[in-house]
Amino acid sequence: MRLDTSQGRSNSAQLSCRFEGQVLQIEPGQMQAPKARAMVDIAQHRDSRLELSYRGWALRHTRYACNDHPSRTKLADAKTVGQRVDKAVA
Repeated sequence: MRLDTSQGRSNSAQLSCRFEGQVLQIEPGQMQAPKARAMVDIAQHRDSRLELSYRGWALRHTRYACNDHPSRTKLADAKTVGQRVDKAVA
């Protein structure tokens, strides 16, 4: 597929960066992985595929929606509050 956009981003101390409402977490244990606060390149393709690279090396990463990051607990909405209360009582 043809490349649509390419942008540079600074990654955080946790080796993640934000891109269009998503958190891109670089997977640990890669020989070519950047250090914290390094600039990484993000290439977005027309088929919505994202590629992260550092100094020309492709990086394995995981995409999360900002609200779906695994470290965050999901809040209960009006439909699930009753179910959670019933489970807690039982």
